[in-house]
Amino acid sequence: MQLLIYIAPHHPLFSHLLSAMGAMGTPIESLPVGSVETLLEHLRRPSAGRCICILAPSGRKELKALINQRHLMRDLRIVLVLPDDDGMVADGHLLRPRFISQENTGFAEVKAVVVRMAQRLLDESAYPLQSACVGMGD
Repeated sequence: MQLLIYIAPHHPLFSHLLSAMGAMGTPIESLPVGSVETLLEHLRRPSAGRCICILAPSGRKELKALINQRHLMRDLRIVLVLPDDDGMVADGHLLRPRFISQENTGFAEVKAVVVRMAQRLLDESAYPLQSACVGMGD
């Protein structure tokens, strides 16, 4: 399982986000991705559906570029970290994130959400038939 972290290297919070996600205590490989093109390369791989993806666009232009490629993200578990611009939240919902945070709130909540998502993915992979059959035949 991978944690894709999309944040441009020039982003002022680049090092803060990467260090916050560093030691999560789960067997998950963190992979920082610095451009939309590189992110799209990873999303086109067959194993992309087992990814958790933190998207931290630095502005509207990057967010629009991500929204334009949302068809590649429909099976991902997305955590969206937006700049402190309330107008971007409505657009951010087009990506269907599991959690939305803003840059000014720090990354403690983001880390907690990602750890919980990772644990659920690990639990599902340990018992794939059980999770696939829940609710069948009731």
